[in-house]
Amino acid sequence: MYYFFNTINFVHQINDLLNKVQENQENKFKVIIDKFMIINLFIIFASFLLFIVALIANMYGVKSIFNVFQRLWYPFIIPSLGTFFTAVIIESIFNKINKK
Repeated sequence: MYYFFNTINFVHQINDLLNKVQENQENKFKVIIDKFMIINLFIIFASFLLFIVALIANMYGVKSIFNVFQRLWYPFIIPSLGTFFTAVIIESIFNKINKK
């Protein structure tokens, strides 16, 4: 009888260990995604500042900064905005699912 309970205890310990490993891997993935999203947010802020500087420079007749902004728009800024808003929508969906 003692052997049976000892085996059950061992199985529970293994199960707890596996759950901790899985949670640790999920936490590492979440940390990596969070860091990526923070970098993406800074890219969006920098793009906004570049846009403001380009508008002000364009009002004073310097069109080169606005041309740089326009060249960066499709290959760089649009994907950053799309990634950011997609992540926000997915995060909100997961939060609603987890609350239920």
